[in-house]
Amino acid sequence: MCSDPTYEEKPALTIGGPSGDYFVTCPTTSCKWAEYAIDSVVNGDGGTGAVVVSGNSKPSALDYTGLAQNTFSDDALIKGVPIRVPATVTQVINSSWERITNSQKRVFVRIDAAASTSMFVTIRFRIKVLDIIPGPTQTGHADAMQEMNEARAEMTMKRLQTMGIPGYAQNDSKSMPAKE
Repeated sequence: MCSDPTYEEKPALTIGGPSGDYFVTCPTTSCKWAEYAIDSVVNGDGGTGAVVVSGNSKPSALDYTGLAQNTFSDDALIKGVPIRVPATVTQVINSSWERITNSQKRVFVRIDAAASTSMFVTIRFRIKVLDIIPGPTQTGHADAMQEMNEARAEMTMKRLQTMGIPGYAQNDSKSMPAKE
């Protein structure tokens, strides 16, 4: 149960099957942001299996043999959580909340199960509830575009003066255009 009233938790969802790529979309996509947590990973009878769970993009399969030349460091990272599970085991994870950074609010799972077996991953979601509903934008008539542009330029110059940006901090004829 979530103790923070600004979050809303969703029921756990389980996805999986034989080796392959899977994804699940957060049940609510209209929110400030969404987070996921891995509850458990279940492996079948065939042998050791592995999963990689990512809230960013589709993860690639990892080589656990040490024979491949792929290494991961600052330039080449795995954006996700790798989990390796022995045969006929349900591994309870209870991970911390991770922010979903995928624009479609999807969590991707790469499953590498042993031959003739399946693996399943249980994922929980929670969303940050919208607390401000944006109002309609202010639009102007096409005839008033010049006035709108002048007002925008004036506001920008005031902001730059307040920040002390060189060239706009002084109000002299060399640094700022003359007003008519």
